[in-house]
Amino acid sequence: MLDNIDSVAVKMHEVLEKYIDEIINIGFCGSDLDKNFIIWSVMPMLICSMDWSVRGSKEIEFPLRKDGSRHYVAANFVYENVEKDTSILNKAWGVGQKTRQSQLGVRSQQIDISVTKVGWRDFNGNDLDDLLHIKNIIESGEEPNENDKLLISKMINMGYVAMVDSKPKIMIPFLNAGEYRQFENIMDKMKKELGEDFTVAFSENYAKGYAALMPDFIEKDEKDYLTCGYTPIYQTLIYLAEKEYIKYPQSDEEAKRLCTFVYMI
Repeated sequence: MLDNIDSVAVKMHEVLEKYIDEIINIGFCGSDLDKNFIIWSVMPMLICSMDWSVRGSKEIEFPLRKDGSRHYVAANFVYENVEKDTSILNKAWGVGQKTRQSQLGVRSQQIDISVTKVGWRDFNGNDLDDLLHIKNIIESGEEPNENDKLLISKMINMGYVAMVDSKPKIMIPFLNAGEYRQFENIMDKMKKELGEDFTVAFSENYAKGYAALMPDFIEKDEKDYLTCGYTPIYQTLIYLAEKEYIKYPQSDEEAKRLCTFVYMI
């Protein structure tokens, strides 16, 4: 993967570098964080937006089961690592874009990439509502009560909030609905600059590469299902970090909250 991703990764990074200051100037909560850190959060959003524009509307035909339901069954092997793997393969491990939504309309997209050093991160709807509550406290300037302090402590332990000058500070990008609409407009400009041909090739070639590795007895519809949503998100990030276009996390604290983007619609 890393041998074949250089041209697309570099081109996306060039476009993102061109627009990253415009994104930061939206002025969202977290826009004052380190620019390199923000790029780790925004690049997956760009990749997934490109992929969705190509393959998001594809209709998948699910097989009919004996109980009348239609679905595929997914299973995984579980391997035990007895020795710590420090190879590039371990660095490039990751889970696809993990999306969550809360009852109050807060959404998140997160990549549990190996360099976060924490593996799978539980970050769910209730957590998003708690983070919104903390954001409201910060913006109102009100004094946190005892329950608020418990929520703040919980978010500090998860890595998404820190105490700065004795006040809570959200340590990831968090956009309100208006700010997110501005962000989407900039994303559209980036995709337009990359070009439709680039976007289609980026999305479809990766899926074709995965499909080519699958046994012939797997039917086409199931191959379409298995490759839907497969995009080189963490491979792109690892390539850019290995070639020093972006920097790896500078601390365990930064790594813990890496590749997390929160917004409202």
